[in-house]
Amino acid sequence: MQGKTDIDEQEDSPHDYSKMDLDIAALGTGLIAVNTKVNVADDHLFDWLAGAAFVHWLNDRWDVKVNGDFALAGDNDRDYSLSGLIAYKISKLNNIWAGYRYLNIGNDTDSEAGTFTVDFSQHGPMLGWAFTF
Repeated sequence: MQGKTDIDEQEDSPHDYSKMDLDIAALGTGLIAVNTKVNVADDHLFDWLAGAAFVHWLNDRWDVKVNGDFALAGDNDRDYSLSGLIAYKISKLNNIWAGYRYLNIGNDTDSEAGTFTVDFSQHGPMLGWAFTF
């Protein structure tokens, strides 16, 4: 298995659910008491993704992976991710892995007041255990 390299195409239709409430309260004591909750987002969003995964086996137990995907069509204006990781095969059915991931999902909404942009980014290290059954 040493030196084996695979490149796979990926297609997916992930579902994003966003619920965001904004609590508004006045600081201190004033003439007008403000204490309310405003719903900013409560949406189910779907995107059709396409991507690729590159896997290179260093030996029988270690491999390096790079994954990337982007939205072809869907509800979000921007949806893409990139991740890289290294995995160790503990046994035939169990692996542990560590890596880094960047994910960006965003939307632009035009209104009379101008363009409203919502941009969510997630990035950082990741650690996991994978098993096969």
